[in-house]
Amino acid sequence: MEEEFVCAGCLATVTRRQFVSNSLIVDSCPHCQAMIRQTDCFHSGTLENTTESNVTSVDDWLSSECEENRMISEPIRDREAEGEYLWRLTGTPLKGCPDNWILAAIYQVGTANTVQLRITVVEPMRAPDAVMASLVAVYNDHGLQPHGSRSHNISFEGEPSLSETRWGAMQCLSVPVLRQGLFRAVSRRLINATRDAKTMRDRV
Repeated sequence: MEEEFVCAGCLATVTRRQFVSNSLIVDSCPHCQAMIRQTDCFHSGTLENTTESNVTSVDDWLSSECEENRMISEPIRDREAEGEYLWRLTGTPLKGCPDNWILAAIYQVGTANTVQLRITVVEPMRAPDAVMASLVAVYNDHGLQPHGSRSHNISFEGEPSLSETRWGAMQCLSVPVLRQGLFRAVSRRLINATRDAKTMRDRV
């Protein structure tokens, strides 16, 4: 269930997506710093409207990139209630890559106006700390932000335990300035960096 808030002014119940954000310019006296006037310089509208507009922009951008890059964009909305919108990207950009490489675009409500292009490698094991550190170093050298997670589920009644490691990198893009052709450059950068990371990972 989405978190609700009670307005102290009118006692209305609202959700985070319904918040209205305002940026103010305060003009003050140069002598005593007392406020002379206050101006609303930016009105963003509700977070819900901003999210809808940005998600539509990302969807349109990916659709325009699909034909040029011979790929398929598949929206996945199982985390929409948590404020995360994901598009799974398959096709030519991942040609020649292992099957456990995942390319995706992710928009999160908490980082409005920004979309992530993310590559993730999924391994059915818990990678040691030394491996994770080496991957971070490779992505840092490429100027990309690394990401990763490790999990281990203990099973009962004789069933085998399940371990998984996810690692990769991402680059954040500004939604208002998304342009056709940008996807190819960024995805190539992510894939080439991940090839180098895999080479390092195989050595450790």
